[in-house]
Amino acid sequence: MASTDVPTHQSVITMINQDHANFKSMWNEYNGPNMNNEMKQKLGWALIREIAMHSSAEEEVMYPEIRKRLGDEAADHLLGHDGHQKIKDLLYEANNMTIEKNGEAAYTAKLDEAMKVLYHHISDEESKTWPTFEALPGVDADLLSHLGTKFESAKGHAVTRPHPWAPNKPPLNLTPPPAPPPAPQQQHQCAAVAVATAVEPVVVQTGGSGGCWRVLGMPYGMGGWAFSRQA
Repeated sequence: MASTDVPTHQSVITMINQDHANFKSMWNEYNGPNMNNEMKQKLGWALIREIAMHSSAEEEVMYPEIRKRLGDEAADHLLGHDGHQKIKDLLYEANNMTIEKNGEAAYTAKLDEAMKVLYHHISDEESKTWPTFEALPGVDADLLSHLGTKFESAKGHAVTRPHPWAPNKPPLNLTPPPAPPPAPQQQHQCAAVAVATAVEPVVVQTGGSGGCWRVLGMPYGMGGWAFSRQA
């Protein structure tokens, strides 16, 4: 018998589409009247942050489900050079520009290039991928609600800047949970590791009996990197 319980969370697809609408609203505001350069710069940074967090959460929660139920081709299309990868490449370039340094026209042109790709990606998801996914056997309100809960949680620890070189598939795109504070006897040990390894890799978490951990190649928080125990 089908469950009569009411889902306790919004559908993941509703949440993703709400993010899409928010991106469009922010971009319309950016291009609206009475926007000076300072306002545009702040809104540009905010837009990049929101898209980065959204993309990270999709890659952690939704795209593995797409791969599982619709296959590799469908997932790789969304992740690839017509989708997330291209968006990240362009937003990474924009995030390394400023209106003060590069000029308003150049900064806006780079954002516009990224947003055109994003708009096409949004259309793909909303008009093709989501309807196909929702029509699959086993995809019901309970599953979509469950994925919505996971999506919300993933956004809470998502990266806040685009990192086009980072892995975009589990398990390497998953951010590790926060570590407890380091035990007193480990502080000197971890500090020594930090000095010995200079800037990359760097010590990122300590605590309990876990010793020191380091990220291979990028500091913790940049997202999507393999971890190895250092000490």
